[in-house]
Amino acid sequence: MTSVPQANAGEVKVTDRFDLSGKNFLITGGGGGIGFACAKAIAQLGGGVAIIDTAPKPTAEFDTLGERYGVKTSYVRGDVTNQESLEDAFAKSVQAVGQLHGGLTAAGIVMDTPFLQADWEVTQRTFNVNVLGTFWAAKLLAQHLVETKTPGSIVAIASINAQGIYVPVQPKSAYNASKAAIKGLMGPLAGELGQYGIRVNCISPGR
Repeated sequence: MTSVPQANAGEVKVTDRFDLSGKNFLITGGGGGIGFACAKAIAQLGGGVAIIDTAPKPTAEFDTLGERYGVKTSYVRGDVTNQESLEDAFAKSVQAVGQLHGGLTAAGIVMDTPFLQADWEVTQRTFNVNVLGTFWAAKLLAQHLVETKTPGSIVAIASINAQGIYVPVQPKSAYNASKAAIKGLMGPLAGELGQYGIRVNCISPGR
């Protein structure tokens, strides 16, 4: 019989390096999709999650996160394109879970519209949600961390579609441009906020 190697005394497990116990994170667009998947991962690692989303209620699984993983959870309806709505939702989220230690800006929309049929209103909304929504949510997070003198991390969700052109070409010019803008935003923010102990990164999910 082959024996199973035992961990050395004092050895640090890989999972220990990702322990988020006692920390709380805000996620915009966390009611479902990538945002909720990230919220679930944070909860599994012991972190509290505060979600802001326009949906009346989150995916059903959200209701079990707090009890299943023993963490704080909060869900507040809010619109990242509306200053009053976003600021109010942010304040309520902090009140619900307490001190934040970082956040994820995942609120976003995508419209499959050929460039030659692009609509002013739809295109404007795409940029308002994806780019400006990310900008203002990140600003609120950064202000909170700076004011409370808390080192932390801000992560934005971009897209592999911002990396280049893929075949077959998809009619997502406005979406792709908005995600490229998010990538362009994160570098300067990292440069500005590093002095406060705030890390800023961008993830580009995709194929």
